[in-house]
Amino acid sequence: MDILSHLTDLLRTHKEVGIEGLGTFFKKKIPGRYDVKNHLFVPPRYSLDFSVEIKETVILSKYISGITDISTESAQYYIGLFVDDINRQIAISNEADLDSMGKLRYVDDNLTLEEQDEVNLGFEFYGLPVIREDEFSEIQQITTRELRSDEGPSNIWHFDREGSSPSTINALSDSLEDAKSTSPLWIKALIVIIVVLALGTVAAYFLKPSLFGIENVSHLPTVVKDAIIPSVLPVNIDTSSISDSNSSLNSTKTIDSTSKILPTASQDPQISHDTTTWEIIGASLTKKEVSWYIEDMKSKGFTAKPVPTMPGKKRIKMSIATFGDEESAREGRKWLIKKLKNKDLYIFQNKHTYKPI
Repeated sequence: MDILSHLTDLLRTHKEVGIEGLGTFFKKKIPGRYDVKNHLFVPPRYSLDFSVEIKETVILSKYISGITDISTESAQYYIGLFVDDINRQIAISNEADLDSMGKLRYVDDNLTLEEQDEVNLGFEFYGLPVIREDEFSEIQQITTRELRSDEGPSNIWHFDREGSSPSTINALSDSLEDAKSTSPLWIKALIVIIVVLALGTVAAYFLKPSLFGIENVSHLPTVVKDAIIPSVLPVNIDTSSISDSNSSLNSTKTIDSTSKILPTASQDPQISHDTTTWEIIGASLTKKEVSWYIEDMKSKGFTAKPVPTMPGKKRIKMSIATFGDEESAREGRKWLIKKLKNKDLYIFQNKHTYKPI
């Protein structure tokens, strides 16, 4: 039995999984950093680690029992065989190969795990994605002419250097008085006329509102403050007269909420051997795991089915959606990845060469 495969699946959804007689595999958080070589801001991520302290040993046996449809005692028996094999490898070569998870080896009398780069722990990051630093073009220095010590910027008054003499003040006051005296008289008269017209208009609005097309205020309806008006008034409806129309509307208009989001997938297509379809593959399982996977996807609202393969194959591809063309399959895969939060989904071109399972 492939215990490593079940252990990897559990670590995608659990923080730690213990194995009796060996230790505990757990996920730890690595803080974000700046990659100087690649000019990237690498966000915090998960990393796989190992501890000889044993915790949560029941999770693995229960998971294997549910997947393979065997008893918990049988699952613990197979786990014991796996532990014996790991301990035997460590005793012979001082290390044990855990396939994609890495290697267990002794370092300074401590059993540690050397993680592989390609290990898949579900969500790669628990923070923001990788952010690439903007590359700036070459900065060019702009040279400016240096001013001499006795040279200042033009069009600037230096009040601290110039004294305010009485003659200068008198000249400024005389120029202001000349500007006031030379302002046109007609401007002043126009301002007075505008003010008088505005006052007359306001007075007429209150005294004779009929001139502006407004009825007398005394005839307007009284508005009661803080009054509560019901949002829906009771109306007596004859249900017998509209029952037929409701039934006809319900029978003719049915809107599929997902039709605007996901391209239409074939539910149960009548496929001939000359037809090619594109399948969204959710997993590759053994025959014992197929029924469990179908029930699991059914609980999530999807219909899973096995894809016919070459006779003698141990792993069976499980399709969760079928499309008639590749473009629709690509759109469907994007939607399913977001819906199921599983980026391992892929498209399989099914030419229907083999008989259905």
